Amino acid sequence: MNEKSLAGMRGTLLAGILMLLTEYALGVLTQLYGRAPASDDGLSVFGAFWASVVDGPVLLTLHAIVGTLLIANGVTAVIRAIRLRGGGLIGLTIAAALCMLAAWGAGSSLVAGYGVVSLLIMALGAAAAIGCYAVALFRIPAPVAG
Repeated sequence: MNEKSLAGMRGTLLAGILMLLTEYALGVLTQLYGRAPASDDGLSVFGAFWASVVDGPVLLTLHAIVGTLLIANGVTAVIRAIRLRGGGLIGLTIAAALCMLAAWGAGSSLVAGYGVVSLLIMALGAAAAIGCYAVALFRIPAPVAG
């Protein structure tokens, strides 16, 4: 494992944690101040996502976009872990990516009017992904000074 690859993995994980915390805050603010339009009820998951981005309140739009960027971050983390051949890192990044994907789907389901249990799935998905990324950061060897 070369230091450049390890530094890239550290950066990806840290960016993911910061994005997840931002997403969590956006989610809370969206629930307090930015409800989805009632016209979005009954849409498919992808239809609800699109409606959030195109026609949603600003907070909901930002929340949907950051959530989608998190999926890209999750895929990037998995690819980096595979390249590092780190078994534990691979497992942790896959778990985090799956948690983010579940949260993304739950968010779209909430916009489509499929129930408030989606709020719980989004919150737990974000928390679990943060935990996975934090543990993964500690599994990466410290940089060598010099």
